[in-house]
Amino acid sequence: MATPFNQTNTNHTLDDQYEVFGRDWYVKRFMHILYGILATTAIIGNTLVGTVILTTRNGRMLKSGLNLLILSMAIMDAMTGIVMFVVPSFIVPAANYMYPINNISGILFCRIFASQYIFFFFGFGSVFTITAIAIERWIAIARPYTYRKIVTLKRTKVFLTCLWILNIIIPLDIVFQVDFDIRKQPPCQWNKFVLQSP
Repeated sequence: MATPFNQTNTNHTLDDQYEVFGRDWYVKRFMHILYGILATTAIIGNTLVGTVILTTRNGRMLKSGLNLLILSMAIMDAMTGIVMFVVPSFIVPAANYMYPINNISGILFCRIFASQYIFFFFGFGSVFTITAIAIERWIAIARPYTYRKIVTLKRTKVFLTCLWILNIIIPLDIVFQVDFDIRKQPPCQWNKFVLQSP
């Protein structure tokens, strides 16, 4: 089960929120809609890219290092779009979000989703992959005769494996900066590790 954030006495109706935030209310609603459009576009567009690479010529496109990089980035970008629907405050306003009430599921949700760990996971991966594509293209142009020896399918697979593992590690610290407290609203709270001054 989950409980909506707006069931508590500390929250307001949409009209009350407008009275509190004024013009910012419109800005917030506009941003939620904009995020929704961007996320939907990312999901549809990158799913089409992945489908083309996987199905064209019976999957022969997967034998190219460049196409593997593009496929990996398409997966990451499509997942980023999906995550935007899941993480509070992007598309679904925090005031309307359904938070878990079970302690274990609440901790997992807060530390993986509400902390935006999963968002950074795919975000870093996308940035690193587009960098790798830029380097791969530079090698293809600047070193055309040795390109096939440098950019091999095996090396590309090793790189992508290391990349996905690295993506797990880089934003890992943020997982330990959020706690779950059902007594507070929202229940996902930044802990003292973040809030205390040095």
